[in-house]
Amino acid sequence: MGMELNGDVEFVPVQEPWNTYLLEDGTKLKIRLIVLRIIAVGADSSGNPKFTFGNQVLAVARAPTQLKGVHDPKRDYSHSSIAKSVVLDNIPFKAEGESWNVYDLPDGSQIRAKVSLIKVARTDLYEEQGDPVYLTSTRIEVEYSSPQS
Repeated sequence: MGMELNGDVEFVPVQEPWNTYLLEDGTKLKIRLIVLRIIAVGADSSGNPKFTFGNQVLAVARAPTQLKGVHDPKRDYSHSSIAKSVVLDNIPFKAEGESWNVYDLPDGSQIRAKVSLIKVARTDLYEEQGDPVYLTSTRIEVEYSSPQS
């Protein structure tokens, strides 16, 4: 295998799709994994490389009219304040569409990653467009495919 098993790995994003969820409160929530950095951190017992990511998970909510409110720019929108502003926790949801991100590596191998929603809560804060701010917890699954011979 030609890949260095420690350190930064060059990659080309092939696809980074939005995954969509319908919340029980009628809100459509979209989340997207953006990979900024891939780091090789050794190999597993089979010799396949293991990776960690530098990433961001973006989320956008489109709430029904009855849940919309007024954005208050004087309120604190830091992560800790958002967590303290939860008014409805553990909102049930169903996945409408989940897809894998795909990244090509220079040696012909490929990494697939999928971000999935595992928990969501609504706060009493509102975005500038009037949609509630949601606090999300996500999980990232990763698969590695060796180069095709």
